[in-house]
Amino acid sequence: MTVSFRTRIGVIAAFLLVFSAMGLYLHTREDAMTEKVMMYYGDWSPEENRFDATKWFRNDLYRRDVVEGKASAVTMLRNRPLPFKSSDNDEVVAAAIVALEAADPAVNGDLLGNTWPMLVPRIRYRYSAFAAPDKPQDYYNIYLKYQGERYVITFARDGQTGEIIPGGNVQLMYPDSETQIADREVFKELEAAGIQ
Repeated sequence: MTVSFRTRIGVIAAFLLVFSAMGLYLHTREDAMTEKVMMYYGDWSPEENRFDATKWFRNDLYRRDVVEGKASAVTMLRNRPLPFKSSDNDEVVAAAIVALEAADPAVNGDLLGNTWPMLVPRIRYRYSAFAAPDKPQDYYNIYLKYQGERYVITFARDGQTGEIIPGGNVQLMYPDSETQIADREVFKELEAAGIQ
């Protein structure tokens, strides 16, 4: 079997094209890996509280968050968020009760404490940020239906140990709020999946 001259040229051109593309990819990746990633940490302050967080992105644990078309220097996204196990539920329920009662003294967490529902399936990863240099925290939302209302409770976990950090933020859901569209979609997904 003989191979025509055109076929040989085509095969050689294909190999050159593939190797050129691989070289360009590796070169671009290497450039991205040598670029320093300076991230803010802690609560907002007028000082430039930034540090070199490059190692957290190089090890593929986190990736840059893109906000309004630009890489954020405040938030990032964890590539593989730490999973919650059913054994974590007690701590999650306790965090939800504390956050609810701290946000609104009129909300009584006793009913939640008495029924102790399984909240782990109602948790969704949100974003990550640094509390201090090299101290990442991962933020999660609990989508909770409680006493006739819907709440989104945001809480943090230590990005290295997975320990739940006390405190949290509570947001009451409003049916027509433009800023809560994504959260309403999560509630619909949970209902469709039969997660109570």
